[in-house]
Amino acid sequence: MIGFNMGGKTEYKRRLSTTSNSQTPNSTMAKTKELSKDTRNKIVDLHQAGKTESAIGKQLGVKKSTVGAID
Repeated sequence: MIGFNMGGKTEYKRRLSTTSNSQTPNSTMAKTKELSKDTRNKIVDLHQAGKTESAIGKQLGVKKSTVGAID
């Protein structure tokens, strides 16, 4: 970042890289495990039975955000 003094107030601007990092592997992204059709069906069934996303997640051992992402 570069700081500029503008009338008593310092403003910061990001310096954007113009070089490509295409040789660096994208290792910061975690691999995701795909849910089985059986697990997806259980999520749908439990949701239709009135269970909360949190309760379904605990019962099936998946995150509640994962449960919420199932349509």
